[in-house]
Amino acid sequence: MGVISLAEVRLQEGESLENALRRFKRKVQTEDIIKEVRRHSYYLKPGEKKRVKQAKEFKDLSSHSYVDFYQFAWVYAVLGDKDETFRLLETGYKEHTAGMVYLGSDVAWYGMRSDPRYADLLRRTGLPQPV
Repeated sequence: MGVISLAEVRLQEGESLENALRRFKRKVQTEDIIKEVRRHSYYLKPGEKKRVKQAKEFKDLSSHSYVDFYQFAWVYAVLGDKDETFRLLETGYKEHTAGMVYLGSDVAWYGMRSDPRYADLLRRTGLPQPV
């Protein structure tokens, strides 16, 4: 991670701490420091946090119960993690997961269609390539 310059506010003589904090907050807002920190660090939007939580729940559940790996892969596809998505789709393919019949038509896979692994998986399942 690179160096991020943060706002600095010096307490002026006789100035209250509350006033200095207000100046600091204003400076952070005007310099877009929060935006910069999020851009350079690992930050998840609220919707992504929900998906990560779902993925963790699927993973925990899969250790002691049946999990439809197609649905598990769908969560990772939405998060944009292609490698984990295809790993889970491979597992779904090997276990003949019922959801695999939707692989060619589900909108979750639009971002995966350019990946050669997607075409290969469709070919092996016998599903037609999407148009």
